[in-house]
Amino acid sequence: MKLFAARASSTKAADASASDLVPLADHPRYRREKDALDAVLARSAETNVRRKRALQRLKTAGTVPTRPVAERAADLLRGGKVTGADPVSEIRACDEEDVILDHAIRAQRERIEEVSGRLSYEASLQVAGAHRAALEALAAGMQAIHDALAADFEIIAALRSAGYRPSEVVLAAPVHPAVQVMAVEAAPFRKWLESKNT
Repeated sequence: MKLFAARASSTKAADASASDLVPLADHPRYRREKDALDAVLARSAETNVRRKRALQRLKTAGTVPTRPVAERAADLLRGGKVTGADPVSEIRACDEEDVILDHAIRAQRERIEEVSGRLSYEASLQVAGAHRAALEALAAGMQAIHDALAADFEIIAALRSAGYRPSEVVLAAPVHPAVQVMAVEAAPFRKWLESKNT
């Protein structure tokens, strides 16, 4: 019963710690850096649109407009513009913007990675106590399995030493190998866990 109580207690502690965690994507510090990246990416997308338009103008440079003047006038009344900038110069300007923005994008992604790592470390500290409690409960459970298995072996040994053969009809079948492994590994696991305290 103590084993189950310890396990239930550690599970509740872990659940409490986990419920207090703010998802990384919603954390204000991460969200701020992500929004900054989104802004740079959006600006880069605008540059790509400008380049496509300049390339299209470059293809049609020197050609006579085929659309009726009335349609073109309607476009202007709806907010359209006749661009007079040289498309070659516009493409060069877009290339320069790309260099600047690509650098900004890489820098901001590195910044996000740095913030993500820091926040992950802080979140790990937040659940460290519950994590430790869960491992302690596991170690206690493994030791309980070890002790119970040892007691069962003594019972079977006592039967045999008295000249009896253990009846599989009355007694349980041989213990599952996985249980034996847990029992054997109880001491090594406890030693490993204690080494994590140093």
